[in-house]
Amino acid sequence: MTEDALQVSEERFRRVFDILPVAAYTCDVGGQITYFNRVAAEVWGRSPTLNDPVERFCGSFRLYWPDGTPAPHELCWMAVALREKRAVNSEEIVIERPDGTRRSVLAHASPLWGHSGQFDGAVNILVDITERKDNNAALIKRQEQLEEAQKLAHVGHWDWDIVRNITTRSNELYRIYGVDAEKIVPSLEHFFSIIHPDDRVRVTNLVESELRTREPRDYQCRIVRPDGEIRAIQVRSDLQLDAAGRPSRLFGTVQDITERHCADELRARLAAIVDSSDDAIIGMTLDGIITSWNRGAEALFGYSVGEIVGEHVALLLPADRREEEKQILMRLNRAMHVRHYETVRRRKDGSLVDVSLTLSPIRDSENRMVGVSKISRDISARKRAQEELRNYANRLENISRRVIVAQEEERRRIARELHDEFGQALTACRIILEMAARHPAANVVSGQLAECIKNVEHLLSQVRRLSLDLRPAPLDDFGLVAALRGLVNRMGEAGGFSVDFSADPIQSRLPEAIETACFRVAQEALTNIVRHAHAHQISVELHVGRELQLVVRDDGGGFNLEAARNPGLERSSMGLLGMEERIYLVGGRLMIETALGRGTRVRAVIPLRVPPGASATTEDPK
Repeated sequence: MTEDALQVSEERFRRVFDILPVAAYTCDVGGQITYFNRVAAEVWGRSPTLNDPVERFCGSFRLYWPDGTPAPHELCWMAVALREKRAVNSEEIVIERPDGTRRSVLAHASPLWGHSGQFDGAVNILVDITERKDNNAALIKRQEQLEEAQKLAHVGHWDWDIVRNITTRSNELYRIYGVDAEKIVPSLEHFFSIIHPDDRVRVTNLVESELRTREPRDYQCRIVRPDGEIRAIQVRSDLQLDAAGRPSRLFGTVQDITERHCADELRARLAAIVDSSDDAIIGMTLDGIITSWNRGAEALFGYSVGEIVGEHVALLLPADRREEEKQILMRLNRAMHVRHYETVRRRKDGSLVDVSLTLSPIRDSENRMVGVSKISRDISARKRAQEELRNYANRLENISRRVIVAQEEERRRIARELHDEFGQALTACRIILEMAARHPAANVVSGQLAECIKNVEHLLSQVRRLSLDLRPAPLDDFGLVAALRGLVNRMGEAGGFSVDFSADPIQSRLPEAIETACFRVAQEALTNIVRHAHAHQISVELHVGRELQLVVRDDGGGFNLEAARNPGLERSSMGLLGMEERIYLVGGRLMIETALGRGTRVRAVIPLRVPPGASATTEDPK
């Protein structure tokens, strides 16, 4: 080939490369750039000097490998093609321009051979893939964002190519179904197989109906995971038609709504409970505007839902209770709940009703109080029952008090008759018998007279003891301390033991009811000790201050207190119940401490309006 022909050929070569939409340049066997087109200069961001021994292999400012590490020019793909005299195809490298921007390119370097077969250099075609890579990166990022959004929302998507019968699913859909994407072939049949048996026919009919009617579907159903867990899902699907109007593609989303489904069921159950409750359950704002009203509220107050919702709760308040609602809400702000607050509310007809209120705060997702839930329970029947019970208890108390007073009066009368009539008659009989025994003719019957005198004296002693037990004269004549001292002495003599007795001085007489109650408690306690305790040490103490305290102790065998207090048991003690009743009727309280084998301590405490003694102690005497 002549030199002119070579020039023409080279000129054609350059014209072809100049109009190429890709970067192209050539290097001689030493790597010096002998040619580059306009696109190459744009990709490099500069125009290198041709045949410059300094600028070799590539006209870029800097080079980098795809992983971001620097790539020396002598190791670039053009250098590889020159050094190894072989073609390099679609190898990525990153070019940095003088302004710092970078472009990703695919290098296609090929050796150049002369007409005589000599190696003349290489040509490199650079395909700029920067936008494609950016788009791919953006697409991958969007895909990752979509996956993350689906994961957060528990939403997966699916696509069924009807013509080719190929189904694709998102990763989140596999998670919702609880299956491994590597082990399952996605298909419509697989979807039907995981539908809950009770929902399968309905879902199959819906899908077939969508294919037939071309109308989108939105439905809920249940699926059964491989581990047996049942989940609730919501399916939304749409149908795509081909040019002939035939179904070609069915696609849609599946959302796991198990938590929402459970919450809806819970709300429905709670709503049913609230609506069926006999109690009035009312919801209201912090300003007192009624927002919800159940059937119990309608029955209690007489207002229908339409009449009351949107009205202020003041509609239910009597005129004298308007400030009460504010105070209740203030208490609710300070505490978590207000429970069993008893008050009065007004019905639609104006009548008043006794109610017990329980209030709870309604809070939003940030735990801010946004409303109030109020339960109003009708306690009118309970109030009436309580009032009747109080009246009945008062009547029983009055009856009991009158019975005790009548009993004491009867005892006083009988004791007086024993002392005045039987005692005097027996005394006169003894005197006559003693006179007869001194008569000169009595020697014949002296033994019989002596026996009669002895029997009369015994009867006289018994009459005096009965008289004292029924109503000791010292209690009426000298007061409680003297009566207790006489009682202690008699009980000690009767039981054959001594009793320690101590009493604070009392400057004035106590009320008769209190003196009688204390004496009878001490008498019953000592009688029980004599009969049952087998005690060795016994003490009776009387302390006077703001309260009157009577304490009776023993070291005997003790007893079962619960059994003694239970009137339904055979071993119950009417004496114990009588002691408690007597102390209760004078406003006091009776405390008994006992255990089997550990003795007994009976303590009666009676408040005194004006302390009659000098002592001011109110502590438990030890």
